[in-house]
Amino acid sequence: MEIKYPFIIITSILLFVLVLLFTKKKSSKSKNSRKVANTSIIKNTPEFKNIIKKYRIVLYLIYVLVFIAVLANSVLSSRIIEEQTKKEDIYNRDIMLCMDVSGSVLELNAELVDSYKEIVSSLKGERFGISIFNTTSVLLVPLTDDYDYLSDALDVLSKSIDYTNNYEKYKDTDLDERLYLSQYIYKGTIVGADQRGSSLAGDGLASCVLDFPNLDEKRSRIIVYSTDNEIYGKQYIDVIGAAKLAKKNNITVYTIAPELTTGKDEKELQEATKIANGEYYVHQKGPTVKSIVDNIESKEKSLLKGNEKTIVTDYPQVPFIILLVSFFILIIIDKVVLSWLQGL
Repeated sequence: MEIKYPFIIITSILLFVLVLLFTKKKSSKSKNSRKVANTSIIKNTPEFKNIIKKYRIVLYLIYVLVFIAVLANSVLSSRIIEEQTKKEDIYNRDIMLCMDVSGSVLELNAELVDSYKEIVSSLKGERFGISIFNTTSVLLVPLTDDYDYLSDALDVLSKSIDYTNNYEKYKDTDLDERLYLSQYIYKGTIVGADQRGSSLAGDGLASCVLDFPNLDEKRSRIIVYSTDNEIYGKQYIDVIGAAKLAKKNNITVYTIAPELTTGKDEKELQEATKIANGEYYVHQKGPTVKSIVDNIESKEKSLLKGNEKTIVTDYPQVPFIILLVSFFILIIIDKVVLSWLQGL
């Protein structure tokens, strides 16, 4: 521990001494004082001496208490602090959870949301975002390290998917909540579906790439991408093109596909994942999550850097308590002791 501004203590003590000397000198030369003859008899009585003795004790006690209060206040103002320098790992990874919410993968998504929760909890220290897509994409959660907000968003997403798959279960739920849950994964994701179709996986991945802010900054960027790649419509860009866009921006893509993804759809996803320097997974809840987390940690770990941070902690408690106690005792002396001396 150390005192940050010691000059405050020195200045306060000097001012206290100067004020004390000045007031004492002034009181000894009071213009209004008058001399009284033949007071020596009274002054020499034991009773008078006893009163003067008690008066001086109280007076010196007041001086001491005022000095302690001044000293405590100056110490409080000068700040007792403790500085600690800590080297912390700075996780400069941005991870976007990119989820296909089209009808063909809704049952898979119910499990995937739980998997995403595990990924978030396993990789705390990162910034996460959530993007969902069907015909069009919606940035559900921009990149953030507010894990409570992320958790709440994933909970609502999970509930909305569950409502879509098992709406009978919610028949006794409040109507407003049912309307909210029924529209949560569709509002914004099916814009233009009647012209363009649905499950546009390439557009979804490309949009997710562009959801990362400040792509010119040097950061580690990762997309955890879930889809079956069953395209029902016309895309602006296919998954291969989207993967090339990700690679161009140094974004790694980890793909999770359901077991039913086969043939051309699977091969295209595997090729796109390879282009984006990622890994392809067939969804199995436990092993898939662990593998993704392990891969992210091992492959991206070199991009972490240490940073020294100075933490300053103030300790005002002791001088504040001393100051408070001094004032309380002074009040007691003023109200009780002086009244008692006056009555002698």
